[in-house]
Amino acid sequence: MAAPGGPAAARDYRVIALAGTAHFFSHFYMLALPPLFPLLKEEFGVSYAALGAVMTLYALLTAGGQLPVGFLIDRLGARPFLVAALGASALAIGGIGLATSFAAVAALVVVAGLANTVFHPADFALIAASVSEGRMGRAFSLHLFGGNLGIAAAPPAILALAALLGWRGALVAAAALGLAAALWMLPGARLHAAGPVHAPEAAAGTGSVREGIAVLLAPPIVLMFVFNVGVGAVSSGLQTFSVTALNVLHGVPLAVGGMALTGYLAAHTAGALCGGWMSDRTRRQRALIGGALALGGAPFLVVMAVPLPPALLVGLFVASGLILGSVRPARDVLVRRHTPEGAVGKVFGFTTTGMPVGATVTPVLFGWLIDRGLPELTFLGLAGWLGLALVALLLVRAAPSRRPAPAPAE
Repeated sequence: MAAPGGPAAARDYRVIALAGTAHFFSHFYMLALPPLFPLLKEEFGVSYAALGAVMTLYALLTAGGQLPVGFLIDRLGARPFLVAALGASALAIGGIGLATSFAAVAALVVVAGLANTVFHPADFALIAASVSEGRMGRAFSLHLFGGNLGIAAAPPAILALAALLGWRGALVAAAALGLAAALWMLPGARLHAAGPVHAPEAAAGTGSVREGIAVLLAPPIVLMFVFNVGVGAVSSGLQTFSVTALNVLHGVPLAVGGMALTGYLAAHTAGALCGGWMSDRTRRQRALIGGALALGGAPFLVVMAVPLPPALLVGLFVASGLILGSVRPARDVLVRRHTPEGAVGKVFGFTTTGMPVGATVTPVLFGWLIDRGLPELTFLGLAGWLGLALVALLLVRAAPSRRPAPAPAE
């Protein structure tokens, strides 16, 4: 049965499914190892610090490799990179399940980290160049939902598989799922190539590296990078120290603080889905994002100022998550609007790197503040990072919408 809206809608949904599937496995594999740390520690006789170090390496490779991969995607096309990256990630995770030394584990983590550099620039290029304008916001929101679903599914799925098959069997089974998805994507990724919004493969970007860097240094692109730094700092700060800060500042029980954080994260995902629908019904993405940042940051100032009953505390965190989650699709649509033709991969590779850059700052900063008896400043810091994002957004000057070259996304 054809999807509502005819062949164009069916093609759009197919592209969204491809990108969302890749995003799901990207985040699923990022969290495949941490739930198994106690078993890996015992198996290989290493410390938790060593295990943490390989995950830090994974994150650094992912963050550092997105931009150069974005240049390659604009030149050669996203599709082959996306399928190859999913296959390589799956093989690396499965290889860890068969590894006999920690050195082999570390080497395979490097492979997985390098493969993971592909997903964000390739997914965004695929969506931005292939999905119809009227569904762009929803496409970005469903892509985000796929990644969040991978985050939520990984710990329980890996632990359940480990209980049935052992930790090695769990990783091999997870790898088999990824390989099956890559095989499904291989022929399926060609289906979006027909239709009026697509150009021939020969039209792929061929600009020089210098021209590409000039594109990235354009004020709107730099400002959207800064925007993502602020948003990434808020996300990391909430996940790492909000529960502790609530406990130290107002004596909030850890269970209540955990409930507030869980509510925020769940609402953030729901907000992203709503935000995609809203973004498709307006051209005023900046106004939508700016209002959401202001409203979403206000609860942190309230939490900083006064102790609250548990129900109200959780409710404020849920409201903040719902509001702030709604900006994500509009942000991606805004970035796309300021991206010249043939530069989608490098621009999204650059701007999305702002998220992990911001995420590296707040854990150390917030931990330092709490150590010095200043937990209230963590919530002021959350509002401050949102303020930075808001200022960056306000400085993005209006520019005409320019459709990126579709060919690199094939």
